[in-house]
Amino acid sequence: GGSVVTYVRYGDKVYEPIVEEGQADVLIAFEKLEAMLCGPLIRKDYRVYALPDGHRLECSQVDAGTENSFYYAEVEFSSREEAESFQAPNCVGEDITEKQGVSMSHFWQSTRVEGRKFVL
Repeated sequence: GGSVVTYVRYGDKVYEPIVEEGQADVLIAFEKLEAMLCGPLIRKDYRVYALPDGHRLECSQVDAGTENSFYYAEVEFSSREEAESFQAPNCVGEDITEKQGVSMSHFWQSTRVEGRKFVL
């Protein structure tokens, strides 16, 4: 089991067998997910801080060093009621949990998937 990656280069001048990232003209995959996983991964620099009430504040910087870089923080709760009654520390900015277009799946879609053509 596992992934298999094969490069095929042809033309008048082929100097090396490896295709550099972002230089392929065609990507062929047998499943859509397989094609998506060939893209660059999302890098997260992750830290966890203990809060006075016993919760953990999980902070991440996503894609550090790129134009898409941003920070986000989250706290895990055991119930919706617990989450709604939580008072965030002053160091935490705006709560965007329910804000449209700011999820990690949206970030993946806009920075890793859009502009690619998937043919099944």
